[in-house]
Amino acid sequence: MKIKYLILSGVIFLVVAISGITLYSCWPAITGTINKNKYYTNQDMEANYEKGFQEGCSNFIELTGQVDYYKDLTDVYYLQILELQDTVKSLESSNKTNLETVSQLENQKQVLESEVANLEINIANNNKTISDLNSQIAVLQTQAEQVPSLNSQIANLQATSLQLQAVNNSNAATITNLNNQIISLNNQISEMSSLSQNAGSQITILNNRINELQATVSYYESYISQLENAEKAVATYEVDGTVWKIEILNKGTVIDLATLTSTEAKIFNGWKIDGQDELLGETYTLNTNTKFVADITYKHTVKFMVDDQVYDNQYVVENESAIIPTAPVKADYEFVGWSLNGVDIVENIDTTKVEQNMTYQAIFSKIHTVTFMVDDQVVATQKVRNGKCANASEVMIETDGELSGWQNNGVDVNISDYQIFADTLFSAKIIYTTWTEMTWNGLTSFFGEYVWTDGVSTYYSKGSEQYILDRETNTWSLFEWEGFSDFYGSYVWTDGENIYYSMNSEQYILDRSLHKWISYTWNNGPVYSNGNSRLRGDYIWTDGVDTYLLDGSVVYVLEKSNNSWVRLYWPTSDISYHPQYIWTDGVEFYVKGNNSVGGDGKTYKVYTLVKAPTGTQMSVAVESYHLEGEDQVGKETFAVTSGSLVGTDAWELVEFT
Repeated sequence: MKIKYLILSGVIFLVVAISGITLYSCWPAITGTINKNKYYTNQDMEANYEKGFQEGCSNFIELTGQVDYYKDLTDVYYLQILELQDTVKSLESSNKTNLETVSQLENQKQVLESEVANLEINIANNNKTISDLNSQIAVLQTQAEQVPSLNSQIANLQATSLQLQAVNNSNAATITNLNNQIISLNNQISEMSSLSQNAGSQITILNNRINELQATVSYYESYISQLENAEKAVATYEVDGTVWKIEILNKGTVIDLATLTSTEAKIFNGWKIDGQDELLGETYTLNTNTKFVADITYKHTVKFMVDDQVYDNQYVVENESAIIPTAPVKADYEFVGWSLNGVDIVENIDTTKVEQNMTYQAIFSKIHTVTFMVDDQVVATQKVRNGKCANASEVMIETDGELSGWQNNGVDVNISDYQIFADTLFSAKIIYTTWTEMTWNGLTSFFGEYVWTDGVSTYYSKGSEQYILDRETNTWSLFEWEGFSDFYGSYVWTDGENIYYSMNSEQYILDRSLHKWISYTWNNGPVYSNGNSRLRGDYIWTDGVDTYLLDGSVVYVLEKSNNSWVRLYWPTSDISYHPQYIWTDGVEFYVKGNNSVGGDGKTYKVYTLVKAPTGTQMSVAVESYHLEGEDQVGKETFAVTSGSLVGTDAWELVEFT
């Protein structure tokens, strides 16, 4: 508002000033006019005065218009000034924000530059490590050339390669043989097609011939019936539907019936009178016109072929079955069965009725030798069909160790799923439980309870004695820890993710990358009545799922989600819980009770752990001890409802025989 008042005052002053200036500027014009005429009458003076006054007023009006114009322009500028002031404020605020952002970016830049520097150092270190590893690899490769076992594996692989090549060669030969068989079959099909066409023509000719013969027979029968008289009779012989012979004999003549020659495919059984089933004897007394029909049994050829060679040839009576021949033998192959099409095995040859000539092909499968070895000794061999699997369950193994599996060329395999395509060698993986004397370097006298591992390296920690093991050379070397260096390995434990050291008030967690022990605080750790921590690494036990603190009658379970320990109420009347009292058979967990069985003082009760389903709780009855310090002053039993007590696991009494 001050600016507005100042501008208004200035405008008023400008108007007055302009008025004065106008009068002042008009006055010379008035006096000049009078002086010019050199005479000054009243009329002249009035006229000149009027003229000068009008000219001055005209100038005044013009200047007044200019004043108004500048007043309006001033208002416009005033509004622009206000807008510019707002813009300045906005820019100042934005500039302040930008300066703050620049500061933050500068800080981030410094952090990133620091990280880049660290990464460059890490890269340099990694490059050096890579170089060292490459050197070690070169040394190991040089050593590997001198290791007999690797040479043996190489020899086995080379032998396997040769075996596979032999299999490929065999398969190639088989393919060639099959292709030749296919060509032969195509030729046979072509021949059969041609024969079929020829047979069609022949069938037509034969049918015409049959019709002619039947007409002839009918003619002969009619003619013969006319020939019969009181003294003569006609004997007609028919074979395969065709008149074989006709005789005109005196009635009462005894005919010696002819015997037709039998072949492998056609057996002559004798003669029958047309329309009768009984066979006639060797003679027959002719008393009337008679037709004799030959009774013939037909046979079909059944061939069994092995590699395109006739293995067995049978003539089988029509509608009867062939006899399965002895299985053929072929070196390094197993006989699979007989097939009509070269693929499908016919299982019921001995019950299949033969109605035409048939040819069976023998089907074989390549047989490979599978060798089982234990400690470089052959313990069993099996013959296995190509593409099938060996049966390790039939292999009898006598060893002082435990069989943990099988390997082929140093690679673990599952024999029941391992298809055999060549002669194969399986070696048993044996785990021995016998102890052999071991020689250590660097540290030769130590206690196993102080040995522990972080999952990568193995350490020995006994107070100030801190060592790390080089497994390649069996050498213990001095090792320095950061943060905490005087401790015992028996108090080191893991929850499956982190490594901890726990010994009452000393609680640490291991930074594995820096080999540094860092002081650690649990959200809710087990404590004694005096407030001191009762968490000790040698009291930690796990069932593979949960991590427990077992301290006699006091049991806690670790809640990983919030790094706290929760009190459990397991039965305590007959069990004192300590890790050294718990063992497993690989399936169940067991704990030794405090009381003996049968009172002999030697055989103790044994309990097994029964874990409840994850996330469930149940109603249990517990014994609650009123504690004053560490002394039990009273005991009562009460029921705890579902959800009000953590700890749904139970230990049940079991009996061993």
